[in-house]
Amino acid sequence: MIVGQRQFSRDGPTGPWQSVTMPAVQVPTFIWDGAAPVAVRALDAGAAGALQVVSFYESLDGVPVWFQLSVDGQGLVEQASMRAQAHFMTHRYYDFDAPLTIVPPTG
Repeated sequence: MIVGQRQFSRDGPTGPWQSVTMPAVQVPTFIWDGAAPVAVRALDAGAAGALQVVSFYESLDGVPVWFQLSVDGQGLVEQASMRAQAHFMTHRYYDFDAPLTIVPPTG
């Protein structure tokens, strides 16, 4: 877990938390920010309803990576899927502009 410029980790669920200082994380960054998009296509939204679905490809250090973004009417990405060899991720974004509190772990 990262809170500000502190990273918290532990060895197992019952181990004590260790804290180290780390460089600031640049935000916002997104999983699709790694390289220039290639072959950008608008897809049929299907079940996504009012969302526009966009698909594209990137080459990250020679590794082929495919992305699919579901974008709402305001241009906000609500879901981002990334697929690469032996690696896949799906991120969901919601509660835009809602208050947020992040606290370090205790114990």
